[in-house]
Amino acid sequence: MSEKTQTELGQFLSELNKESDRGSVLIAASIFDEWLCDIIQAHLMNDKVAKGLLNGATAPLSSFAARTGLAYALGLIMEHEYKELNTLRSIRNEFGHSWNGVSFETPKIQNKIDQLPWLGPDDAPNTPKTKFMFFVAILLADLMHRKQLVERDKVHPKVWGHTARNTVIGKTSNS
Repeated sequence: MSEKTQTELGQFLSELNKESDRGSVLIAASIFDEWLCDIIQAHLMNDKVAKGLLNGATAPLSSFAARTGLAYALGLIMEHEYKELNTLRSIRNEFGHSWNGVSFETPKIQNKIDQLPWLGPDDAPNTPKTKFMFFVAILLADLMHRKQLVERDKVHPKVWGHTARNTVIGKTSNS
């Protein structure tokens, strides 16, 4: 992970720790959504069509759910990350659709957080908020680094043979 990315991660986590429970969850989901978009974009061809699928009001892959599914289907995230991101999305939805009385201590939220792995050190208190914050820090660091790894295998345009057009790899048989 580059020094710039490490600095960005540190700043984000510092700001995240200042937020309310609701703010922490909504902001964390938002940053994961952004990084999934960046990872997918790092994999796809660098053109207007690919960008149009991911960004904009009518982009079919503009939702957190769609990006999570696509990233998994393309092999850009692992199965456990896919499941964890879906759990995070579910937690985000609970906070986003409830206007009163929702916190990390709410039983429904605690049950969802229990589905996340404990990624903190053994001596840290294993409270729902602490578990959530360590989860965010570790998974986000992984995905920030993943973008660099994905860029190495970026999709490039290919020329395909056309049997029906009597061409192979862009050349006609008459050439």
